[in-house]
This record gives sequence, structure tokens and C-alpha cells, in this order.
Amino acid sequence: MRGKRDSDQQKPGSPPLRSFADRYAEVGGFGPGFDAVRLFLCYEVLLWHAWTVGAGSAAPGKASPVWMAFEAMVPMFFALSGFLVAGSAQRLPVGQFLLSRALRILPALAFVVGLTALIIGPLMTDRRGPAYFLDPRFTSYFLNIIGVVRYELPGVFVGSQLGAAVNGSLWTVPWEIGCYLVMASFMVAGLAGRAWLFATVGLAWVLAAVGYEHLFPREMPGTIHKLLRFGLTSPGALLIPYFLTGAALHFARARIPWDGRIAAAMAAVLVAGSLLLDGTTWSRTALVALLGLYPCVYLVAYLGLHHLPRPPGFRGGDYSYGIYLCHFPLLQAFHVSFGFNHWGLLLAVTLPPATLFAMASWHLIEAPMLAQRKRLSLLGQRLAARVRPAP
Repeated sequence: MRGKRDSDQQKPGSPPLRSFADRYAEVGGFGPGFDAVRLFLCYEVLLWHAWTVGAGSAAPGKASPVWMAFEAMVPMFFALSGFLVAGSAQRLPVGQFLLSRALRILPALAFVVGLTALIIGPLMTDRRGPAYFLDPRFTSYFLNIIGVVRYELPGVFVGSQLGAAVNGSLWTVPWEIGCYLVMASFMVAGLAGRAWLFATVGLAWVLAAVGYEHLFPREMPGTIHKLLRFGLTSPGALLIPYFLTGAALHFARARIPWDGRIAAAMAAVLVAGSLLLDGTTWSRTALVALLGLYPCVYLVAYLGLHHLPRPPGFRGGDYSYGIYLCHFPLLQAFHVSFGFNHWGLLLAVTLPPATLFAMASWHLIEAPMLAQRKRLSLLGQRLAARVRPAP
């Protein structure tokens, strides 16, 4: 009878279903494609920003038939982060977890912020003498290092048709830090690893955002409404369900099929949404966040467990974070200094220096910090197991 039930569930000749856990075991417990996925996503962000800086608006991109591809890029980053960070949450004590995450994101962030304020700013400002350094906006710009976003430096990029934002990429940093704090809260409560809870909270979060947008389609006065809009329907708040659902997929990896047919269906959902919905109306709404939640999470994890090739010259490290952090000031500098307005030209002149900067950032800053993070991770595992670390 047991054999008959098994044969009913799986047709003769059909390949056995593999779970994400099975695939993890096949690739040695390491996602061989995640670096390639990150690299693709960060270059997609660069392309998007080249388009918006050149046009002075995001509207042309949202009006294109491929708007969903750009809509999904940052949510996919957060889904990927949730999927990978979940492993650390299960291995490390909470203090080691937070220190590990800080060592990953803060050193390169501090380097980019300092370089922008101390090198690019003085070269691009219209202020003379010490006026640039004495302006309060100069000192407040360094708050970006701790996730308090400040976009402007005194007199820098004032001629840009997009506005004087020095680095528009930094808006995601506090939300990434917030996701780590949410994960740490689950860890303190002893709930890390409970896939159903992470999936439920992620779905409930985005459903609450959909309900709030439906009930209050226009911005309402009052502190309560401002807090609800910020915490539920702001672009950053809508990224948190992706992080939580990515973590849930990692925790439930033994029960979720790793299947190309499911991945194709998820991709079809995103393509259909891009073709059937108007991006100028639907972009960055809670309904689109709900539509893309499971497709984005599944696809980024599915692709990350493939052996995706990286271009020659890109195999020496993970350059995606450096590219993400540095490309926007370079786009603005080329746009303002030389009047480059076409997205293709901006992309062509920005991509090489952004890539070279990212490579330097990786080898000089990020990789050394990663080595420290691995050492701390090993120490954390020993502490968690109550084994006295070797001297």
C-alpha cells in the first residue's frame, strides 16, 4: 500500500522533486549563484538610476513595458538578504549576529560616505573657501554612516535636473538595518527558525499595507496616519515583508520544492504584471508588493542555488555592494559636469569607474572585514554550543 501511495504521488519516469535543502546539499551548503544574482541586480540599479538621472524623473521608466523588472530589483535584494541572513540567525548568538552584520555593511558605507563628503563634495560644490566645510549639511552628511539618511551636501549637484541628491541609493540602508533588528528581536524571543511565523508576519504586514491603502488612498493628516503610512506603505516598509519571507523560505527549505517549473510560473506572474498593469499607477504600491512577494522571493533563492557564471575579472570577490553604494554620485557628477543626459551615455561612462571602485572597496575594506566576520562566526558557534574557544 505504501508503494502504491508513492506511485500515485509521482508519475513513473518523472524526475524526483528536490527541495531547497536537497539542492543546498548538492552544492555543498553554499549558494554558487548568489554573487552573480547580486551583481546583476546592482547593475540593474545602476541602469535605473542612469535612466532617472538623465531624464530628471523616474516617470519614463515606470511608463515602459518592463517597469516590473525595475520595480522588483530592490525587493529581490531584500529577499536575498533575508534568505542568507537567516542562516546566521540560526548559528550565532544575537550579539555576534549584530556585530557580524555591522562588519558587513558599515565599513564600506563609511568609506563611501567619507569619500563623497571629503573628495567629491569639495570638487563639485559651488561654495568657495571654507564655506563648504562650515555648512551644517557637511557634518550631518556623515550621519549616513549610522543609517540616518542625509542626501545633500552644500552646493553639490545643484545643477542636476533630478535634484541635488548626492547619493540616492542610501535610502535603503536604514531599512536594511531595521530588518537586522527585526531578526535580532525574533532571536531574542527564541523564535528564529520558525518558518511559519516569519511567513505569517511577512504576509500580514503586506496585507495590512494593502488594507490601509484601500481605506485611506490619500495622505491623511495626524500623527497616527503618518506613522501608519511610514510603517506600512512607504517604499522602505514594503521591503520588510520580502526580507521576512526570504528568511521563512530558508527556514522551511526542507519542505519547499526547488523546481524550474515553479520558477517559470513565478517569472510569468511578474511578466504578466509588467505587461498588464500601468507602472505609473501601480509602482511602489502595496498591491504590487503583494503581487511580487512570492515570485521575487522564490526566484532569487532559486537562481542563487544555480551555478551562474560571473564575467571574467569578477570572480575574485563580491563587488555588488560597492557598486550599489558608489554609482549614484558618479552618475550625478558626469551629468552635472559634462551635461550627459542620455541614459546610455551615463551608463557607459559610470560603469567602469563604479566597478573599479567596488573592486578596490572589496579587496581593501570588505574582504578584510569579512575575514573578521568569519572568525567571529566561528567563535559565536562555539559560544552557542557552550564550548570554550581554543586560545
